Amino acid sequence: MSCEPVERLKQSTSLINLDFMVHLKRCAEMTMRIDPARIYFLKFILEGYDGIATLSTIDSKTGKIVLRFPDESRNDLVALLEALAPSLYDQPQDERL
Repeated sequence: MSCEPVERLKQSTSLINLDFMVHLKRCAEMTMRIDPARIYFLKFILEGYDGIATLSTIDSKTGKIVLRFPDESRNDLVALLEALAPSLYDQPQDERL
């Protein structure tokens, strides 16, 4: 499920039927910081869970990202992030083996 903020869609085009707009759901957002080298990994994983969330990079040097997701996928997303947490944060080199 796509979850583009409704206001952005309304501003982007006047061709969108307002009846269609009623069916769009608002997104929830989660901002977090992960190991910058793991941004693409997380983006790839999220793409595999079609519609669970979209990832946007705020600052690639610090690893600050924002996840936008339909509210009904919040529990699944949190469970996925908890499972992936050990691989998303910078670890000392000897622990990566």
